[in-house]
Amino acid sequence: MTRTSLLRVILLAILLLNGADALMTLAVVRRGHAVEANPIMAALLDHGDVPFLLAKAGLVTVGVAVLWAFRQRPLSLVGAGVACGTYVLVLVQHLRVAHAVSEQLVR
Repeated sequence: MTRTSLLRVILLAILLLNGADALMTLAVVRRGHAVEANPIMAALLDHGDVPFLLAKAGLVTVGVAVLWAFRQRPLSLVGAGVACGTYVLVLVQHLRVAHAVSEQLVR
């Protein structure tokens, strides 16, 4: 697999993981099981789900577009890898919260 192909896969993963993060964030925040840690995104949540989702999708899409625009530079692959790894860790945290909530419901 070429570096460009690998970058394409990682960038697609970032977009998908961002979508999963957004939906899982809405689920736990709206049910009162968590709060949005990012104050800017928390303020957007106060204005509703749509502004939150549009901002989250828009910002990450811009970041992905920048990484793609600089795809010939090795640092773009490093940045994409760091972003993707960060999203994986965020989703692990979402799963931990979901597990904790389900344990409380069982009791």
